[in-house]
Amino acid sequence: MNKVLLFYFLLSIVLSQTLYPQNNKSSINKKQIKEQTDSVTVLISLADSLYNIKSYKEAISIYDKVIRIAPENTKAQFQLGYLYNNGRDYQKSFYWFEKAAEQGVAAAQYNLGIIYADGYGVLKDNKEAITWYKKAANQGYAKAQYDLGVLYSKGELVLKDYKEAITWYE
Repeated sequence: MNKVLLFYFLLSIVLSQTLYPQNNKSSINKKQIKEQTDSVTVLISLADSLYNIKSYKEAISIYDKVIRIAPENTKAQFQLGYLYNNGRDYQKSFYWFEKAAEQGVAAAQYNLGIIYADGYGVLKDNKEAITWYKKAANQGYAKAQYDLGVLYSKGELVLKDYKEAITWYE
């Protein structure tokens, strides 16, 4: 773990020069935009690596930094949703999944379906659950397609409808 912290510390020093340039100009030039984009890419890679070695708190910290630099970054939004969900902070999980889902991330839409179906951090809402499952499924997200087939064939969250189930299984 000490190597991870040392790596993060050194990386933060290097990136601070790129992310927070000592420049009084009010406009950002193309070089600065490219540097910020490159920095976000590096930070995402670092956060992914921290996640892979199960350093979840550190990964959350890096994804949060990405969001401060690039608020609409769907990768960071989704990963924060996923990490908070696994940490059982369902309200934060819902917040980040919703941000990513509204930008069209199928995996986030699917996860919102699960959240609404199970009532994690929100009131259980079958209609919302199905809406989000369908948004993900209509983008070709296989888990959502399969789950919709199961839900329609068993009559869970929706009325039992074998024809609809077959449509989603296909």
